[in-house]
Amino acid sequence: SFGRGEALDRVRTAIWETSPWMIDFGGQVAVSSVSPDGTGWPVSIAHPQRRDTPAISITMTSGSLSTSAGSERDLWSDGQRVGHILDPRTGEPTRFEGTVTVWSENGLAADALSTAMFAMGPSEGFHWAETRDVAALFLVVSADGALERHATRAFSSCCLLRR
Repeated sequence: SFGRGEALDRVRTAIWETSPWMIDFGGQVAVSSVSPDGTGWPVSIAHPQRRDTPAISITMTSGSLSTSAGSERDLWSDGQRVGHILDPRTGEPTRFEGTVTVWSENGLAADALSTAMFAMGPSEGFHWAETRDVAALFLVVSADGALERHATRAFSSCCLLRR
């Protein structure tokens, strides 16, 4: 569902933009402009396997950032991970265990796109995003446990990435 993105867009429409603001719905944030100190809003993206550990921080000055992942809502049954995001092509839970973060001026678009690309998986999703100029960041844990970061050109140009 894309309720967070729609809610953020409605809040953005309702708020009179006389001062800078940031709204954090947990998994999705929106900002109106630069932060009160004039630099931008710092936002951390959690490690795909350790939700309490920031993997990457970015600076936002506009728009909405949505992250789709399984680390909070996936279940384990008989030693198997059962994802809470379904792949509409198969009707089965997704197999991807990383995260997908999407930036857009529109909260609903960021929300829907992060979920769709999560269902696609990192290879297909990254290619889809790159060829459509979508600002997306994929965090993938490799077989040896290293965290890989794959940012589309659009994401690299819209968001200041920091470690």
